[in-house]
Amino acid sequence: MFDPDVPDMTSYRVPDLGYARPEHVSERGIERRAALAVEILSPQDESYDKLPFYRRVGVEELLFVDQTTRAFGVRRPDGDGWSLVSPAEDRWTELASLGVALRWSDGRLQVRTDLGVEEV
Repeated sequence: MFDPDVPDMTSYRVPDLGYARPEHVSERGIERRAALAVEILSPQDESYDKLPFYRRVGVEELLFVDQTTRAFGVRRPDGDGWSLVSPAEDRWTELASLGVALRWSDGRLQVRTDLGVEEV
């Protein structure tokens, strides 16, 4: 993900996954306004250090997933920072950026779409 306000391509961050609308993608990659950035958390990683950058370039939603427990948290822009949407067991958490919902049920991550529910 690049900050297009920095011409020399030195202001960027690399999420584990990124989703953007076609008008926000260039030859360099996603430029501003990613719909969703996904960070897979691992010990001593720098995922949370990217929050100010993601805010500055207008990321609409963040999904953090713990690689060990598979627990997840969703963050959305709020004022000058991010609000955390904390999922509860067996309750759906909407990902507005993708039009899907996630939940933990019986120790399994489920994804709900218009087509139904899948376990991952």
